[in-house]
Amino acid sequence: MSKECIFKSFQDLNIIHIHMENIFYQHQLCVLNGNRTQALNFFNAYFAFIKKHIAEEEEWLFPLYEEIGKSIRGGSVKIFLGEHQKILQFLDKINGLLNSWLQFNVHDQNTLNVLDIEYRCRELIEHHSVREDHFLFPELDRIISSNQKHDILSQFSLPLLNLSE
Repeated sequence: MSKECIFKSFQDLNIIHIHMENIFYQHQLCVLNGNRTQALNFFNAYFAFIKKHIAEEEEWLFPLYEEIGKSIRGGSVKIFLGEHQKILQFLDKINGLLNSWLQFNVHDQNTLNVLDIEYRCRELIEHHSVREDHFLFPELDRIISSNQKHDILSQFSLPLLNLSE
């Protein structure tokens, strides 16, 4: 019996991106409001889910996309993997800054540093998502059969936010 799937096309995976953006937005609101513990909780949830999502894309989508073998300028697996690596590096740096930021009780340069690097990270993530929208998702939707599509898409899940941990 196959796993239930809420996604009908690869383009539907953007729903996951929207959910992750909302978690990150909640994190940034907490940063701006000085709610440090909650900001870190939202970030930790976001960071854990984006790592999971990246692993899912690399396990389930990239091998299929590479199999297609079509060389698309600006849309190669190598570029997607490089962006994933840069995103994770940004998020590691943000994680370190947030842990430093927790030690201070005033809005100061540390707060600005956090927001600055988060802005640059979000820009990269947005650029990456647009690249997936233009290359990866449409090509997979075009090539992959409905049955195989269902099997692959059922491996993906929406982020569940549990801030009690």
